[in-house]
Amino acid sequence: MAGKIKNFLDRDGRYFSRIAVPKELRPYLGNKTELRKALGGDKRNAIAQHTIEVALLQMMLDDAKRQYTDAVTKRASAFEPWSIQQIAADNYLGRLAFDTELRATTHLYAQPGIDDQLAALLKRGYSGLLEDGELAVLVVERVNRYKYLGRTAAQYGTREWRALAMALCRSEYEAMARAAERDEGNFSGQPAADFIITPLHRPFRPPR
Repeated sequence: MAGKIKNFLDRDGRYFSRIAVPKELRPYLGNKTELRKALGGDKRNAIAQHTIEVALLQMMLDDAKRQYTDAVTKRASAFEPWSIQQIAADNYLGRLAFDTELRATTHLYAQPGIDDQLAALLKRGYSGLLEDGELAVLVVERVNRYKYLGRTAAQYGTREWRALAMALCRSEYEAMARAAERDEGNFSGQPAADFIITPLHRPFRPPR
């Protein structure tokens, strides 16, 4: 009996080359848990093609490893933590700056109203009514951005991470509110949350 072929997958007569993606590399590969290449339904041809496809998938994995190593090195050399309040304020300002840039780029951007469902979820998030996993769906990309910039080392599941995620929910909510006001011609709105307002009046180094 022939031995099992490494990284060769049979799914009801359809064959694939596959390589598992380690958790730390997933952000560099579209958050995929595995890399997979379809080989068709002919097993003989699939086996013949498999070695080449696995090598190509391994090259993609190796490239992700290099990106991860570079990012870790950069964070280690440039780690300068900010308070949760500073991160929330910076995120708020960044969102408003992006809103301004888009409005200057195309008139098709500004549309009346906001995503009521997202606004409601963000409100539940900063009110502490969502579980960590639900918070992650809303703001994990923002958290990871500040990790990459060396502004926080908060780990998922900790009180620090939850507090940061809740603050970013409020930051996102406030930015959405300003965008809605701008759609109505009001560009003078200010955040209602004190923990966002206060750091805006304290000098701190912007992200590089």
